[in-house]
Amino acid sequence: MTVTLTILGLAAAGIGVVALVDRQPAQATQVPGGRMAELLKDTLPPGATRQARGTGTRSETGASAEIQYDEGRGFGRVALSVGRLPGPVSEVGCLVLAHYPYEQCTDTTLADGSRLVMSKGYEVPTDPTGPRRWYAEMTTRDGEQVHAVAWSPEKGTAADGTRIDPPLSVGQLTDIVTAQAWKAVIEVLPGSPPPAREPANGRVTPVLEKARIQSTLRNLLPTSLRTARESGSPKGYASLTVDDGKGESLIEVTVQRWKPDSVEMREAFANAAPRPDGSRFVTRRTPSPSGNKGEFQWEADILHPDGLRIHVGTLNTAAFGLPVNRPTPALTTGQLAAIALADDWKR
Repeated sequence: MTVTLTILGLAAAGIGVVALVDRQPAQATQVPGGRMAELLKDTLPPGATRQARGTGTRSETGASAEIQYDEGRGFGRVALSVGRLPGPVSEVGCLVLAHYPYEQCTDTTLADGSRLVMSKGYEVPTDPTGPRRWYAEMTTRDGEQVHAVAWSPEKGTAADGTRIDPPLSVGQLTDIVTAQAWKAVIEVLPGSPPPAREPANGRVTPVLEKARIQSTLRNLLPTSLRTARESGSPKGYASLTVDDGKGESLIEVTVQRWKPDSVEMREAFANAAPRPDGSRFVTRRTPSPSGNKGEFQWEADILHPDGLRIHVGTLNTAAFGLPVNRPTPALTTGQLAAIALADDWKR
């Protein structure tokens, strides 16, 4: 599975922000795919390259480039994309550990308000024995975004037979995404669409910042649980991996505002009886959506009359798709219900 990511990166190994390299193509009304491939090649460290290709600024899929690069220990794939975000820069960040459990990521806000993310992970997020995938991503305050990713060489192609890392370090990928060459590309990109007043589906809006969700969840958990890891999206979703001494268990909370009469909400709460305050509440025990054998999810879900939805879920694994490490989750459905029904989410 190839992971497509947005842009940002810096810090996983204590690497500082690198000065921007002064390389720019001549002004043009567009940048063709061939030129994108050339620019990527120019920003690489010395080494051998092959199979370079790209898409231009007028492409429906956006400006991008891909190349096979060998710094002396085997060819590995390197790809880059350049674009503009339709939403605020605050919505970019690290991948969530609930679905990318082995990701090592740092998200840094720079002095000018740009966001730089550096991350090390795997092409198959739940398989740490497979090909490695490292990326760096830069997003300016205006939503201009450059993303570079490198994969470890394909099996049997490393020159010394032992190569397992991508051909570029996260620091070198950061050098690429901060190169001045991409400014000229961004200048000729089609304008980004204006931010919508509501999400594209017109039905759901994330509510509460990640830190607020995490702190509220921690306050509602039994004191016997130890928090091993925490993660989440910038807004509307957060997770904690906890351990009660019987193995790690993922707990995640989603806080959103929906249109109460939407098709999705009617289906999700079809079997829920209205509560005295008009809210609808339901608990569920289902197989995990990851399809992992033996993994299941327990949930508590409430929809308030004003559309505020609090969904709390837990797994009998440390993350989606990981091996089952305990017979049941760390929380009962009764405990999940108490968390979802707490007034703390409204304060």
